[in-house]
Parts: sequence; structure tokens; C-alpha cells
Amino acid sequence: MRKRGLAWLLMMSLCFVMFFMGVEDRTEPGFKQSEKAEAVSGSETYEKAPDFQLEMMNGTWISSDTLKGKPVILNFWTSWCPPCVEEMPELEAFYRTEGERASIIAVNLTKDESGADAVKKFLDEEGLSLPVSLDREGVLQETFRISVIPTTIILTPDGRVFERIPGPVDQKKLTEITDRLLSSYKPS
Repeated sequence: MRKRGLAWLLMMSLCFVMFFMGVEDRTEPGFKQSEKAEAVSGSETYEKAPDFQLEMMNGTWISSDTLKGKPVILNFWTSWCPPCVEEMPELEAFYRTEGERASIIAVNLTKDESGADAVKKFLDEEGLSLPVSLDREGVLQETFRISVIPTTIILTPDGRVFERIPGPVDQKKLTEITDRLLSSYKPS
């Protein structure tokens, strides 16, 4: 029991440190920050997201090109991060209610996990069905400069970064952002 308490304390400390180390990243050039996001005007431009490929839990691969056409929500997480675990039911609820309007993919930072089997076990235990990809080597983590977990990146239908949200999100916030994006976004 004492080991579990120590492990929990260490995980919480690591999440805390990762969160506050990443605070500086909230103003990275090229990413529209949640705190500064405003209604989209026709003249506003957004940086094109880097091209990427995702290895899905079922072993298939998808690319940024195949995701174009509707908003894409990429949520970076690990199963040992308490805020990540707490937001998973919210992501699942969004997927079930808004999956036709926006693609959502939970990008597991697998290099920081105990492997894909641990991810599958977590998803099964939590009863989650949303699409999950495995970032086994941290390529996507590096591509999108993720230093805080969880972090959610919202892409426009044509593959531009619309918003970057360090920290947890909920279904309501994701729905509001999707509504705002779909009602006002004009492709560049």
C-alpha cells in the first residue's frame, strides 16, 4: 500500500512539473492559444499544421491528408496522468455526440507508457471507444511541441491550427470550439 501511495505522489508531482514547465509554451509562435482565441474573421489566417501520420490502436495508419474535410481534435495524453484520465469520459462523450461533425483522436504518448498493451488495458477498463493512436517514439509529441499533458490541438477542416489548449478540456468546451470553428471559419 505504501508503494502505491509513493507511486501516486510521484505521478502527481510529474504531472505538476510537466504542466508548469509547459506554461512558457502557451505563447509559441504559430499556435493560436485557447486563452487568446477569438471569433474567426475571414481575414485571419492560421498556420498550416505539420503533415503527420497516426498509428491507430487497431494497427492501421491514417494521415493528416485523410482527416481533412472536418475539424480534427488531437488530444495528447497518457494513462498515468490524473488530469488526462479525468478528461477521458468528456472526450468519449464528445466523440459519441459530435463524431459526425468533428474527428477526435486521443494520441497516446506511448513512449511514456508501459507499452501498447497498457494502453489497451486502460481503454478496456474505462469502456472507451473513441479513436486512439499510439505515438510510440514521440514523433507527434515533438512535431506539435507537446510539453504539457494533456494538450488538445484543434485543426481546421483544411488542416490549419485553430486552437491549442494546454491542460484538460471538457465536452462543453470542445462543442463550443467546434461550433465557433464551423460557423465562422473561412479557408485560407
